Amino acid sequence: MLSRGVCPLKHVDFAIVRVWACITGLLLAVCYLGASYEGGDLPHVIAQLAVCIAGFELALFGQDLLKKRRDSVG
Repeated sequence: MLSRGVCPLKHVDFAIVRVWACITGLLLAVCYLGASYEGGDLPHVIAQLAVCIAGFELALFGQDLLKKRRDSVG
């Protein structure tokens, strides 16, 4: 338990956050592609949200690679 009674985030809970981020990013990308296919006005907010979520996922992927490298080296 951390200060002020806060429980640390477990690895399983964080994995669920990653799954939801992936699903949300894919859903936003599909919405953007659907809007562009329809030829309507493309909402730039959807593209920006999808890029933000993709950046979040790339950062987590990089952290996983660094962790695996540290575990294998020493």
